[in-house]
Amino acid sequence: MDGAHLYRISLKNFRSIDRKVEVRLDSPVVLIHGQNGVGKTSLLSAIELALTGAIPSMERADPDYKKQLLHQGAAKGNISLELRNLEEISQPLDVQITSENVAVPIILSDKLGKFFSERCYLPQSALTQLLTIYQESD
Repeated sequence: MDGAHLYRISLKNFRSIDRKVEVRLDSPVVLIHGQNGVGKTSLLSAIELALTGAIPSMERADPDYKKQLLHQGAAKGNISLELRNLEEISQPLDVQITSENVAVPIILSDKLGKFFSERCYLPQSALTQLLTIYQESD
């Protein structure tokens, strides 16, 4: 895979995820599926937070949303997002979460943040078309 890309995310005690989870993201297509409540949206929100320092969809619903990012009952949580083939960033993007603070020490430029975050979400209609194409091909 050429060009800048997301390589791996590791998160702990973030939203509905109450343990350490590590997911490799270095495939041409990464499909996340599972039952309700297992952390699919939490994973995508963690990627967006690490890239941009915010989660706009949550902020629209509650401007004080950052107080809800730490898993209930946990003292601290973290997100570590590793990028590859990106000259501007040579270390993982690390986010530290406590009940009082969300520390995002490195945030991508608006242009790079938008580049990556737009690729994290696929509208349901596009996903349906994509799955149909894959099912019909050998």
